[in-house]
Amino acid sequence: MDTKNVYFVMDPTDGGGPRNVFTLSALLNRYGFRSKVLSFTSKIFSDKFFDRKIQRNFYQADRLEPSIFLAIINTVASLSNNVNYTNYLLFLLEQYFLHPITLSTYSKPDFYVATAWHSFFPALAISRRYNKKLLYFVQADETEFSDNKLYKKKCAQTYHNDITKFTQSKWLVDEFESKFGVKLYYIGFGINHEVFYPRQVETSKVIFTIARGEKIKGFSVFVKAINRLWKMRQDFKVLIASADEKIIKNETIEFPYVYLGWIRDDNILAELYSASIFVNTGLNEALPMPPLEAMACGGTVVMTANGGSVEYTKHMENCILVKPGDYKDLANKLDEILTTESLRESLRYGAIKTAKKYNWSDVVENFIGLLSKEG
Repeated sequence: MDTKNVYFVMDPTDGGGPRNVFTLSALLNRYGFRSKVLSFTSKIFSDKFFDRKIQRNFYQADRLEPSIFLAIINTVASLSNNVNYTNYLLFLLEQYFLHPITLSTYSKPDFYVATAWHSFFPALAISRRYNKKLLYFVQADETEFSDNKLYKKKCAQTYHNDITKFTQSKWLVDEFESKFGVKLYYIGFGINHEVFYPRQVETSKVIFTIARGEKIKGFSVFVKAINRLWKMRQDFKVLIASADEKIIKNETIEFPYVYLGWIRDDNILAELYSASIFVNTGLNEALPMPPLEAMACGGTVVMTANGGSVEYTKHMENCILVKPGDYKDLANKLDEILTTESLRESLRYGAIKTAKKYNWSDVVENFIGLLSKEG
């Protein structure tokens, strides 16, 4: 197809979902497209305001930011992202007035791609105003992110329309068909094998996890399991990465740990994966990417059998699976791994073999095929 402009509409910059957006956008440019990520707020401005010296390359994607004036207004308005009846008027102002205005200040692409339900309504408004194509990159069932009924309602509204939707999770394809009666196109997912590959490290008794605040991430389960494990044995070390240390301090932790902050360097992350037992305790995730990246690094992966994990996990072949929410089961499985070195070696072989099947080049080609179909 002819060279096209593809603009992804997205504001958050941390986490697996945003990283997938940045990666896809960056790779599209290598395939001859002109792709950018449009934002409503400004990380550059906020970093200057708070005097934060942070290097951000957004995974080599081109991220465009609004003017300082719009960035300030949108930052204040973003307080309504966790929409409820108290801030509903501010939410409407943000979604249907402020954010469309911000998008109108950027050049106009051939395709807009909404990347979360918060970006869907503004992208829909601006695509209709300028008669441009809109697609929706569905990365999770966002109705599960909050128990708030209004939040769930607004999420579900983004699914029930005639906009073409695509996903990287096979599990979400089936989930959306059965739960919402909605069709999602599957484009696959990939690993950056230039970074995530096995390092030559000595196996150590290190347990590593990434703490997230959302209930579906199950960090409380991890804490309860390690509390139990620490009472059973005290010959291991715990490393915890997180964007917010409050998430960790809000838990009752009875074991020593090292807080790593949020790891922005994938090479550091890959080294941690290679040398550790990586634990993922998500309760209901569409596509947990860190466990697969850890597999690519030859790390030992222990994770819950949840949602999208069924796409690549095989118990006792490339990882150890535990019941979602069962901290006792998790503690017992970790105890077994710490005791049995041969088990880690067999899992390492299976993990590396599994991860080799997932390549970003396949994802980009599938996405380009979808764009061609959309015209």
